[in-house]
Amino acid sequence: MAHAARNGELVEKLITASGLPKINPRFKATKEKTLRGLKDHNNARTNQFAVQDRYDGLAEKFTVRNREDLSDALQARLKELPTQSKWLPEILALLQELSDRPLEKTNIEDLDALSKPADIPPQLSWNDIIADDPLDEDGVWDDIERGYHSSGDDNTIDVDDEPTTSTVATSVDEEDPEALAKLRLVTPDEGALNRVRDSLPGTVKQPISELVLVRETLMMLRGLKTEVYRLNEKNGDFTVNFDVALSPAAQGTLQRVCMQVAHIGSRLSFLRKWTQRTRETPFVQSVQSASESHLSTLSLSLSELEQRYVTPKKNTVVSIVDIRAQAEKLTQPLRYLADVIEHAESIRPNLSKSHFELLDALFNASCSTQMCGDKETLEAIIAVFLAGLKTYLRPIGVWVTTGTLPPASEGEFFVFDNNANCDLGKVWHERWSLRTSVDGGPLMPHFMRTFSAKVFAQGKAKAFLKLLDSRTSDFATEPTHTGLSDFLQTLDAQVKSNDLLPVDQLLEDSFTSWLEDSGSDGAETLLAKLFNTGILDKTFDSQQYAFFAKDGTLFQQFAENVFERMWRRPESWQDSFMLTEYAQSTLGTRNEIEDRSLSIHITGSEGTTKQVARPMVHQLGDLQLRMAMPWPVLNITRSSSLTTHSAIFALVLQTLYAQTLLRIHVSTLPPLSHRTSTLPQQHRTAFLLNWKLTWFVNALHHHIASSSANLHSAMMTEMQAADGIDSMSAIWSEYERRLQTALLLAPNLSPIKEALVGILEMCEQFAGCWNQLFPGLASSTNRPSTIKPATRSDDNGKSRNDDHGDARELLRQFDRSLSFVKAGLRGLSRAGGDAALETFAETLEANTE
Repeated sequence: MAHAARNGELVEKLITASGLPKINPRFKATKEKTLRGLKDHNNARTNQFAVQDRYDGLAEKFTVRNREDLSDALQARLKELPTQSKWLPEILALLQELSDRPLEKTNIEDLDALSKPADIPPQLSWNDIIADDPLDEDGVWDDIERGYHSSGDDNTIDVDDEPTTSTVATSVDEEDPEALAKLRLVTPDEGALNRVRDSLPGTVKQPISELVLVRETLMMLRGLKTEVYRLNEKNGDFTVNFDVALSPAAQGTLQRVCMQVAHIGSRLSFLRKWTQRTRETPFVQSVQSASESHLSTLSLSLSELEQRYVTPKKNTVVSIVDIRAQAEKLTQPLRYLADVIEHAESIRPNLSKSHFELLDALFNASCSTQMCGDKETLEAIIAVFLAGLKTYLRPIGVWVTTGTLPPASEGEFFVFDNNANCDLGKVWHERWSLRTSVDGGPLMPHFMRTFSAKVFAQGKAKAFLKLLDSRTSDFATEPTHTGLSDFLQTLDAQVKSNDLLPVDQLLEDSFTSWLEDSGSDGAETLLAKLFNTGILDKTFDSQQYAFFAKDGTLFQQFAENVFERMWRRPESWQDSFMLTEYAQSTLGTRNEIEDRSLSIHITGSEGTTKQVARPMVHQLGDLQLRMAMPWPVLNITRSSSLTTHSAIFALVLQTLYAQTLLRIHVSTLPPLSHRTSTLPQQHRTAFLLNWKLTWFVNALHHHIASSSANLHSAMMTEMQAADGIDSMSAIWSEYERRLQTALLLAPNLSPIKEALVGILEMCEQFAGCWNQLFPGLASSTNRPSTIKPATRSDDNGKSRNDDHGDARELLRQFDRSLSFVKAGLRGLSRAGGDAALETFAETLEANTE
């Protein structure tokens, strides 16, 4: 209760102090509301840990901003605070809330004035000295007569000793005047004298002539120390010594003019200090050198300006205002250059490896200066920019003209050797890569990124040619920088003479022209070498004969060898070695094909028992034909297996196998009698199914042959018009995509492909059904041993017939599968606009009719 009463009294005093008397009707409501607020926040205290964290963060901020002195002073004073006070967190939090930009406004010297002065003992006075021994005795002030053996009779006096001060030492009769002079001479401390002089208020102005002020102003603009302008060694800024005055000029006007000139000198001082810094990046060194050249030119201009006052040829009016106007005009380009460099340096001050912000800043400054119409500033900025650009473009010139990367130590180049031991078949796509920056773009200036792809491709073309041709000395002796100098001189002349076209457009046109003159012949030479040597034509033509059965006779011979082995060795016919020998001895006899480049691999085989149980059509789909290609072609196809071509090869084999089975049925059938009307209905169904299957297989084979030939011809035409390996690789990828779509090999078209293979499998099932309809036909007819399907097990054929039914059931399955295939082809042709698929669908529709 006492606590509540105490709070009530305090609240009443607080409300009364705010101007609301007790007689006011709102006094009671205000009091109750205030008391409720106090009750709700009775235990609200400042979080001491949060306060400590905020002070630690403030000290860390001082350290990061290069104010270690302020950070140390803050931490030292925090440690001195008494920790037993329970209100210490609130006090510290209040001080922090009251602070106003302590980093900028706090002066460390001001803290000394806040400290309590130390207890200095009182100075010793004569009253203290004579308090115990008064000097009022007789004879105290009499001269003492020295005895015979007294030390005063010594004739030798050490000149280095300083005699004590006494009444005798001050006598004019002193025997040693040198010792007396040493006693009275005090060497002043120059540093202490300067500190005292600076601490005194500048009440007395030193009158100087305007000529002297002009001379010191010109010296300051050259970066020299003067009496009027003081140089800060840390940041290079000039400040004005306000203890100077001109008798005829007002002091405020003089100070304003001097401060303006000091600001000009500070900008020039910053530029001088920046050019003197040691930089390892070559193009930054070139920018520094160009800036120093402009500073030297400015120094000569200032000397000519000073010559007017040293040896005047005519009457000259000495005016500091005129010097300020002349300095502003002469230094305008360099001051703008200093601002540009300072801005570029402040973007990423902690990253010393990347300096492309400097080139970007100079490029942007050139564009903006041209738009402003300031020709003098534009000439200076563009000269510095082109100096750095020339050095930066030198390794690019070497890369474009010779395909040689700069040394590994130059980490500023945007291309690097990703894998020096890369396989030759992958060298174009995997050996050289682009070095990226933090934002994900190429590691180069922003204004150069539009040319990165072209520069990268041209350099790769030269490097690829060196690998393709052993005579690499042809590129090593080519000049790499002559065109670069001409390009930059032309660009400089165009910028200075053409005010209508912007700098970025002139740079783009000039750089594109230089690229075409210096490195574009690399891609053309590479394409010419690939086509003239016949590497591409021979390899691509051989693919038609090996995979697409362009030579039907040879491919049929190879297929018959495979079929004969299938029928004779149904359990072990999938022998890669023997099948490779068949391919090399038949397909490899073409002049376009290297016989040793062909090989056949078996995929999907998981055991002999399982292979026998599978239909032969499915087993033929396990065959994968591979062709070894030259490594330049592998960089175009980006694969040595040619999966799409191998799938077409297997599909062609499956189609020929179905044709062989259907052809055996008709060729072994004896002539029928004239009583055709007496044929059983089952036989009529078998003949109808045989005709429909034959029609379908022939249509499929024609579609495969025509589509592959047309697409291959279109691909070769596009290859002839390609401008490089990248475009060739893109053409090949599109060619494989079209093949997959046209021949239904794409993953999303697998249902239609499976329906096609299912119909081909029906041809194999129909063979078992045919043997059941004509059981003595095969044994009574002498058929060639190479195409004798009867060697298959009759049990297998019987079981297959049991599973799928008779000819009528196969005919119904065929009609259902054919309807699905036709619907899929029509939908696909409408979606993709493929005329070949539309033609194939119409052919199958004619089969139905």
